[in-house]
Amino acid sequence: MKTNLNKTLAFLVNIATILTISSCKRESGGNPESNISIYNIPQDFKDYFYFAPGSYWIYENQRNHSIDSVYIVSRNSTNTLDPSRKIKQETIFIQYYDSYYGVLFENYTKICPTCVDDLTNFRYSLTLASKSGFPTGGGGYSLMYKARVGLKIDQVLNPIEIKSISDSIIYDGKTYTDVIRLYTKSSILFNDRETQIYYLKNFGIVRKTDLTKNDDWVLIRCNIIK
Repeated sequence: MKTNLNKTLAFLVNIATILTISSCKRESGGNPESNISIYNIPQDFKDYFYFAPGSYWIYENQRNHSIDSVYIVSRNSTNTLDPSRKIKQETIFIQYYDSYYGVLFENYTKICPTCVDDLTNFRYSLTLASKSGFPTGGGGYSLMYKARVGLKIDQVLNPIEIKSISDSIIYDGKTYTDVIRLYTKSSILFNDRETQIYYLKNFGIVRKTDLTKNDDWVLIRCNIIK
């Protein structure tokens, strides 16, 4: 009798153990975020544009000496899960006030898995998309990562190409030789304009040249808060 009771208890313990293990496996396999690829924006890319509220830039138009002041108003970073593509990606939003237009604009930055680099067929590229053509308006553009000469985003309405990663510029008496120069050509829907944007790490945009209007906006003063 005692032997049968021991066998029964052992059997029940084994069954309980099996059920516990099976339950743990089901919970693990049912995790909606298992096998998710996480894409965070690299810090060395953020160094070109991700500045804190209180940062400002003042530009002067070299043709007519008008002034444009740009102020960061707010910024935030979120991680969004896309279950259909099994990716979680960081998205950054930046709001800034542009005195030249007297309005508030917003930039967003995120990974674009569907963007194609037409030189190497990268699966995705990082882009900085702007509604205003920061700092002085005039359509959108993209800052591509990692930057190299010839990198393109062939959009029908607004093709963009990196023309140089070693342009030089003088600011506050110092010469910088690692300026990224982007060329954009907007369609007639966006004023049919050719523009060159100059980015400097830890400074953001240091120059914007509107080749169509012959406007050259140059950074004359800034306050950067990281």
